[in-house]
Amino acid sequence: MEPHGFNARREGESVNLQMSIERISDSIRQLISSEPTVRRRYEQGEGLEQILSCSKWAATWQQSTDLAQVEVLTRILLRFAGLPFELEGLMKTGTVRHFLTGAEIRVAVARLRRSGILFAMRKAWGEQLIYLPADTFAMWQPLLLPVEYEALPEKDMREVSQSGKDFRLPLSLELLIAWHTIYRQPIAFTAKGALHRPAIARMAAKMRLIQRELDCLALTYPQSEQIPAQVALALDIGLHCGILCEKGNEIRISDCILETWLVLSPIEADLRLHELIMTRYGSVDPSLHLTASAVQSLPTMKWVMDESIKVMGEQEGKVDQWLDLMESFGWVDRGMYKGRPVFRKKDRLDPRLQSVPMRSETIFVQPDGEIFVPPETVLEQRWMLEEIAERVTADHLFVYRLTRDASIRAFNSGHSVQSVVAFLERNSGTSLPEPCLRALQDWFAPLIGIPPLEQIRRGPASSKAAEATATGAATDRLSKKEQGWIYRSHALSVYEADRTIPNKDELFPGMSSIPASWISQPRTYHKTTHKEIIHRAINWQAAVQIGQNSGQHSFTPVRLEEEDSSWRVYGQWLTEKGIVSVQADDIREIMILLPPLQELESI
Repeated sequence: MEPHGFNARREGESVNLQMSIERISDSIRQLISSEPTVRRRYEQGEGLEQILSCSKWAATWQQSTDLAQVEVLTRILLRFAGLPFELEGLMKTGTVRHFLTGAEIRVAVARLRRSGILFAMRKAWGEQLIYLPADTFAMWQPLLLPVEYEALPEKDMREVSQSGKDFRLPLSLELLIAWHTIYRQPIAFTAKGALHRPAIARMAAKMRLIQRELDCLALTYPQSEQIPAQVALALDIGLHCGILCEKGNEIRISDCILETWLVLSPIEADLRLHELIMTRYGSVDPSLHLTASAVQSLPTMKWVMDESIKVMGEQEGKVDQWLDLMESFGWVDRGMYKGRPVFRKKDRLDPRLQSVPMRSETIFVQPDGEIFVPPETVLEQRWMLEEIAERVTADHLFVYRLTRDASIRAFNSGHSVQSVVAFLERNSGTSLPEPCLRALQDWFAPLIGIPPLEQIRRGPASSKAAEATATGAATDRLSKKEQGWIYRSHALSVYEADRTIPNKDELFPGMSSIPASWISQPRTYHKTTHKEIIHRAINWQAAVQIGQNSGQHSFTPVRLEEEDSSWRVYGQWLTEKGIVSVQADDIREIMILLPPLQELESI
């Protein structure tokens, strides 16, 4: 049993695409595989997750589908983003581009589930929750809600005055330093299950992030009065990814998972962290999530106006908050151009750069013992330097120094003078300067023969097989693992997947018992039959086609009122705004208008 109520702190994670596909029933899996735009790729050997996360497939689907599905998906992006919602809540969303009846919305949702775009869960008492996997939001946003931006011409970039804030470390290196403090000294729990305050203070002191910079994420977590938000974030990401674990009475580093993280370059790590920040933290607020996705869709190293990423009114204020957060994570620059706020994404958020091979020799050891570490140096080398040297500068260029105290600490961690020298020569690509070699031999010499205080040395992941699986393992943990420190308000993963998609009889109860002509062609009936048809349309939230002296018109009825020996129906004409009424005597012909149902017959 895990101590200190860890299970009580462990909240359900928003379900991503991979988890959604894993949990659906075989019948729904077959329906998704048979969707025309999916089937062509599925039959060529692509997996469902690969297909449904591909932007090219999404563009093909958009071009081949109907307006109702596009309208419904756009409403979901604007109103809910990656949050779960009930069908009734979707019905109340405002029109984006096209008016839809409730019947059209229900059919569109069923068809979106058939296409593997939406998924559904059932609570224990049967209530249904529908959701768009949070990690697919950034794929759909550029297609349905594209950002219309204009980058500043190169000649105008010189007129940008950048903000005077100090240099900020990219989040990958901020976390590496924070996690290394836990590696040196795990965080212990008190007898009451709280984390020791001195350990929290020690970790906070190593971080440049400050609490107010994370305010837009509205993080809630245990001991929030004692633990700064930046420490809670470092703990949550570490626990969520598996790099940290609770073992015994402590939170400490998980050695095997750390290996999968350290083989990444800082750019690779930041790209994964950026996605995690969006889907795990930014997704709790739809307008913030939309802002985050809009920023992600922009190119790197191009100055653009802040206002260009406002694609809806409710984003007011969120743009500035998100860009402030991105700046504090070292991912964007901010500035002013002719009195207007501008920003640019740094190139470390350019996915193309993660495929650029890193040099194997990336550190420079000086004769005086200083070690220069350029930006492209991988995390594994940086972690080792944290173990064997003193960090002097943490800036665009890191600087470490070999010292006696650092050598003692390295020895106590299980390193020898031979291993330290081998590491430095291997990663600098040259022999160690003679003064450095003599100094290390002197500092380690009095220690020889004395057992290290701890044997916690970690060998580098050197084999090609380990490197080949490490990136995938790190990515999986960044997207799948459900534990953490921060509370999650939408615990979809604790619910059962909805195993069926409603067919036409479930979407429109009683359809099989009505005359086929009611939904196939306008006809003249007795007034009582007209009234019965309208009642049925109201129950189905469907429109009707009404024939009058002036011609055929589409009308959406909302209520019917009796008037002495007659009645009138209130609703809205398709081409006009506002509620109007139609008297029984004004209706010559009528039929119920339903969306195409052919696809639903096979469910």
